[in-house]
Formats: sequence, structure tokens, C-alpha cells
Amino acid sequence: MAATSRSVLRFGLLMLVAVLVMQMDLPWQMASLGFAVAALVVGVRALVRVIRHRQRGGIVVLLVFGLSLSGMLAVTSLSSLALWNEQMQRQECLRSALTVTAHERCEREFQQALEERFDETP
Repeated sequence: MAATSRSVLRFGLLMLVAVLVMQMDLPWQMASLGFAVAALVVGVRALVRVIRHRQRGGIVVLLVFGLSLSGMLAVTSLSSLALWNEQMQRQECLRSALTVTAHERCEREFQQALEERFDETP
């Protein structure tokens, strides 16, 4: 019972760290992928333990919900990796943007870069 509680706690902490690291700038943001994958592994193991011990209540629902969020966080991190150059340019632009107009310009340039990248025909 205590081992199950510890594994659920570890899962929650890994998810929290993954979300917090995702808010950092880009080179550090990629660490959230590792934390999200670790959360997936720990979360699946916690879910198996909870089901094996036949624990009742909302813990199974919360673990499934947390696992889906962890998966989405991993996919989001992978998309940042796939769009590394565009994300880095946006980040540099936003770092120097002091006004709302400059911020909007950065976002507009980012959208244009994405459109150019995805409108290319191979």
C-alpha cells in the first residue's frame, strides 16, 4: 500500500517538474521531454499497482487523466524539437520585444515562418 502511494506521488512530482520545465527557454525546455517520458513510465507502473491492489476511488481515473496529460506534454516537447529553428527565432525576438507591438510582430513572424515551412511541397 505504501509503495503504491509512493509511486503515485513520484508520478505527480514528475508531472509537476515536466510542466514547470516546459515554461523555461528552449534549450532547457527539452528536458521536459525526459520528465514527461519518466512520468509516463512511473505512471503506468503506478496504475498497474493500483489496479493489482484493487484500490477503489478516483485514483484510477486521476492516473489515467495524468497519463494522457503526460503523453500530450511529450508530444508538445517533440513538436518544439521539430520546429527548433522557428522556435529559437521566436524566442530571440520575444526576448528583445519591449512593447505590445513588438510582441505582436514576433508572433506574426513566427506564424509566417510556420506557414512557409508547412507550405513547402517536397
